Amino acid sequence: MDTTAEYAIFVQMGLYDIDQRCDAFLDNLYYKEKTEGPLLEQIAATNTLTRGVMTAAGTSVASFQIVAAAFDFATSSFRNSRQGLLEALDPTTVKAIVFRRQKEIKQEIAGHQISSMPEALHAMRAYLRVCMPFAIEMEANAALTTLQWTDRPGRSPVGFLDNRIAMIQTPDIRVEPGPRGTPVGTAKITGGITDAERDIPLSIGRRIQAMLCVVPPDGNFADSTRVQMKEFEKGLRFTKDEDTGTAEAKIDTRAEFRDYKNAADLLGDCYKLKQRSAFEAGFFSNPQAFPSIESDLVCVLSKSQNPSIKERFAKLDRQALKSGTIGAAHREAITLIGMQYGSSNGTLTPDIIDKIVAEADCNG
Repeated sequence: MDTTAEYAIFVQMGLYDIDQRCDAFLDNLYYKEKTEGPLLEQIAATNTLTRGVMTAAGTSVASFQIVAAAFDFATSSFRNSRQGLLEALDPTTVKAIVFRRQKEIKQEIAGHQISSMPEALHAMRAYLRVCMPFAIEMEANAALTTLQWTDRPGRSPVGFLDNRIAMIQTPDIRVEPGPRGTPVGTAKITGGITDAERDIPLSIGRRIQAMLCVVPPDGNFADSTRVQMKEFEKGLRFTKDEDTGTAEAKIDTRAEFRDYKNAADLLGDCYKLKQRSAFEAGFFSNPQAFPSIESDLVCVLSKSQNPSIKERFAKLDRQALKSGTIGAAHREAITLIGMQYGSSNGTLTPDIIDKIVAEADCNG
């Protein structure tokens, strides 16, 4: 889905499905309430019939007491199973509460442009909550309690706008950055040299810079950012066995933008736990890249004759090293492999990766 119009259709389909399920639930509540009296009368009539048959048969007093206790228990159990607030409310009152909130939330959703899958799911989840038993009870409690103390109806605890993320107000725009892809009025990065770059929102640009280890991540894609972008491209191309020498420090297309944004979403800020260089960011952005050399890395370290490396490697959590997710154990292993090959910066480079793959022969 690329436009807000397509997201609107998707949400409307979801609301229609929720309406069907909610109507079935409300109908069940209605018939449950309507059948309570007849079912209790049927239990009482069955009790009377049973007593009559037992009297005619000359049954003992003890048997009468057992049967009476059984029917009393059945009646009490049936009543207790229907003693919640939801069951205590008149079914028409429940329907009125649900229908009113459904109408209000539909109006809230219709009044805003939805531009992403999280927003669409948030809208449908808010609408679904209206028909959930706990939400109906909260609505009733909010209304009754507030009315008692303030003579005003209570404010609903269920809504769409209260905690929603920012909505795009311009209809039918492209959702992802690209030519004319960002809403009017949205702050953009500075220093963009292509149409795709000039349309990147400032907030996303800063996240990309933080992922690339640019300090400070100020949204200005100047020379310092360009250097890191080229390293990122090298790391990304390395995972695809492509020529790293052709890496360019610019974003030309939406597809290239997605590579950067997906990496920022996956890895987060530099130096926290995962990447410590822009090359590593590009390399780690391919989820299959690091697991492909993980066993080779462990193999090379296990054969090291460096006493310091052997001592520190022995303390590493081997299970964590097999997880496939970059963590503290992996960072220590990368630092050790750098020591093995005479590097002091504690990061992966193309040369180090090539050496790891070439020297790993633990399966031989």
